[in-house]
Amino acid sequence: MLKPCKRQTQFAIARLAAMRVAFGVLLLAVAGLNGCGGGGHDDRAVTVPVMFSDETLVQFRPYAQGEYVIRTRAELQAAWAAAPFAVFPVGIVLSEPAFPEYDFQSSMLVGVSLGVGKWCFKPVITNVWVLGPHMEVDYKVPTSSTLACLRDGPLISFALVPRSAGTVAFRNISEPTPQAPAS
Repeated sequence: MLKPCKRQTQFAIARLAAMRVAFGVLLLAVAGLNGCGGGGHDDRAVTVPVMFSDETLVQFRPYAQGEYVIRTRAELQAAWAAAPFAVFPVGIVLSEPAFPEYDFQSSMLVGVSLGVGKWCFKPVITNVWVLGPHMEVDYKVPTSSTLACLRDGPLISFALVPRSAGTVAFRNISEPTPQAPAS
């Protein structure tokens, strides 16, 4: 077995020490930017990703087109009353789910609905971000067709997220649909 020479070992140790110092400086710089707001206009640089659970199948109803921020049981009951359960040809949910019991003291429901249509174009919540009291919900809408395009269904996506008293903004991050060149 070959042993590294003393000089190679010293070089490796010095390189590790330099990397630790560089990493420490980087961490201090990031912490400093977070403390002063980053000095720029891009708030995304200091946002924090949030874990969420997909509640789409529990909320499988024909919600009216729009964005939903549901912070109380009463708001959820009103949303369910406005969107009575129906079985859709897509065949994903065949019986009405029980009314969900969420802990609205610590969580809230966010969602986006594009109404009812070909199920291959249903939105999907991809990320949830928090910056202080504000929240941003990113979602995508597929642009290519699949076999799911043969059936109609509710074009919805819902997620259970930590409760936030601030504003909630929704952002469609879908790829733009290809446009024919202008003639």
